[in-house]
Amino acid sequence: MVIPDGAGVVWAADFLTEEPALTRTPGIELVDEILQIADRDSLNIYLLGTTDEVLHDAIEEIKTRHKGLTISGFHNGFFSDDDNDDVLKSISDSKAHILLVAMGVPMQEKWMHSNRDKLPVKLMIGCGGSLDVMAGHVVRAPLWLQRLGLEWMWRVIREPARIKRILLLPVFSFEVFREKVMIARRSCFLD
Repeated sequence: MVIPDGAGVVWAADFLTEEPALTRTPGIELVDEILQIADRDSLNIYLLGTTDEVLHDAIEEIKTRHKGLTISGFHNGFFSDDDNDDVLKSISDSKAHILLVAMGVPMQEKWMHSNRDKLPVKLMIGCGGSLDVMAGHVVRAPLWLQRLGLEWMWRVIREPARIKRILLLPVFSFEVFREKVMIARRSCFLD
């Protein structure tokens, strides 16, 4: 399942469909909801990815906010292909129900896809920088920027290396417009 956590995805879905189809769901908010459900339903969590420092700080924050939640294991995201089997064993042995993978896009999606049939977890979520935010290492945009769909701008200002991603937005917009034209053409032929 793909969750629309960016304003661009929501815009594209609205632009391409007759009725608005999506509501923006920031990853950090989704992860927090999942943690609340896991806490309530006594589900175990395994954290995979990011650095040891961020993991440690995120775990402390999660334990503070979700007192009954069991974090059954964790591993940083810096491991080689040769270590992958050991990481999979650690996750399996943990008896985790939910796996949060914070390795960044697209690495986390590729890792989850490659290993999804090797793990007994019920749910895997690519949570990108959510653990960095929970750990207090990254600050989210002010609420008014979030509501305007400009959280991306805040992140670029705070992390200039993200400008490379922003430079791809015109290509994304062009592809969305091109798809809209193709939909219109198909509609003309069907009418």
